[in-house]
Amino acid sequence: MRFFTLLFIPLLYASCEQEDRSDGRTRDGGPAAAPAVVLTDPGKFETDDFGRLLKAIYEVVEKAPEEVEKGEPVSAQSYDEVLTLLDEERFEELDQFFSELRHSGRLTRRGSNAYVNLLGYLVPQERSEQWFVATRSVHAQAVMIQRETARAWEARGNGYSNTVSEDGWKGFEDYLQVGMAHFQDALSKDATNPAVLLAGTRVALGLGAEPKDVQDMVERSRKSDSPEPRLLNSYLYHCLPRWHGNPELMVKFLEEEATQWSESPAKYAAIISTLSYASSWGEKKELMRRKSTKAVLNRLIEHSDRLWPETSLVASTAANIYLTVRCYDEAIEISRRQLKKLPNDPDLLVCLAWGLRWTTRGEELRRTLDAVDERSLDGIQLCRLARCHNYFDNWSEAGRLSKLALELLTVNDDTERSYCLAYVAGIHDRARDYEKVLPLATEAVTINPRNAVGVYYLGEALYETGSRQDAKKVFLHYLTLRPSDEGYLDNTFPEWRKG
Repeated sequence: MRFFTLLFIPLLYASCEQEDRSDGRTRDGGPAAAPAVVLTDPGKFETDDFGRLLKAIYEVVEKAPEEVEKGEPVSAQSYDEVLTLLDEERFEELDQFFSELRHSGRLTRRGSNAYVNLLGYLVPQERSEQWFVATRSVHAQAVMIQRETARAWEARGNGYSNTVSEDGWKGFEDYLQVGMAHFQDALSKDATNPAVLLAGTRVALGLGAEPKDVQDMVERSRKSDSPEPRLLNSYLYHCLPRWHGNPELMVKFLEEEATQWSESPAKYAAIISTLSYASSWGEKKELMRRKSTKAVLNRLIEHSDRLWPETSLVASTAANIYLTVRCYDEAIEISRRQLKKLPNDPDLLVCLAWGLRWTTRGEELRRTLDAVDERSLDGIQLCRLARCHNYFDNWSEAGRLSKLALELLTVNDDTERSYCLAYVAGIHDRARDYEKVLPLATEAVTINPRNAVGVYYLGEALYETGSRQDAKKVFLHYLTLRPSDEGYLDNTFPEWRKG
């Protein structure tokens, strides 16, 4: 059986605290606190691999220019415009739109490459295949590469490699080979197209490409007039020892390549993301709570605030990394501080809400949730909001947000899909419609067997539909996740132990 690599690019991505009053006193009448001093001087870096990586990142920002040329960010209307052109089959106009955007260097409101971002928006749309058949443009072909990659992962499934069937592996490789054919043809049309290079890199990595192959694509993108910084993630991720790389490769790449990359918020978000990978080199919380780590992240945020004050991409990426390693207080601190500059920023609000949820700060969490505008959120952010509403047992809202999230989540977003499926199951559970609960809860638990919410609903649905033996097995598993709930199970399902 053949094994393939899975590329995870965690890109991975306010305060409701009131501003001080103009009289210098807080709402309760006490003196206003002096502004906190933000640490940006790392001092002496540690000499281990993580310290050397931090030093390399710090030197990238220290060598950065003080000013950059910026185009007008694309508006939210652009998303509606391209969808309208696609739905009305105005394919030549769609090609013209993307041809102009391709060389514009414009960014989205969040600071990412607008050309790549808007093409990605069309990947789930079935009519995008008609677009490619009609014009065979490089823009449509970039979408086709991504569609074939999505099909490959659907065929393979989300489990560990030793759980994938022979048919799953065959489908995975067959779809990726189709994607590779599209990739090679698209390169012959536009050898430095950022959307093509990003999508093609993911295909190549699925087929077992080496880091040097990814670096070739990174160099191609860097030479274009609209480079795609997420390719930095692709290469740096595969510098990890698990992919036969090493810290030396990661540090060398940052020292030699990152300083040559054109300036954008997405560049620094990509660089920050390397800390998430590198935290596996030691005890995650200890590494991320170092004085030097906090100083480097603050310096990057400061740099981004000066050049791109309208976007929170760098700050929200830093906050998300802290959330990933469960340093919730640090994530809350960054989110609160930046929300004073961007009071209604949805990315920062979601980061703050997620940190508050795990530190059980209920009242502030309520206020934060009320402030979030969900319309611009992605699937992972919507899932986080759903889990925050679950904190208050607001199941109808958790289920509603989960349904929205499931439309946006990809096959690689395992954890989020599992929880969303469980919350949608919760809606049907409250209506005692267990026939609808069963498939949703089963899929949730199949994706993530440690999803206690999904396990509970699966056990309940099996119990109430008469499958008592299966329900007993599921409830026993549930108690390994939530041992304190044993009394609750005994009271709610009096005969569950009999099977």
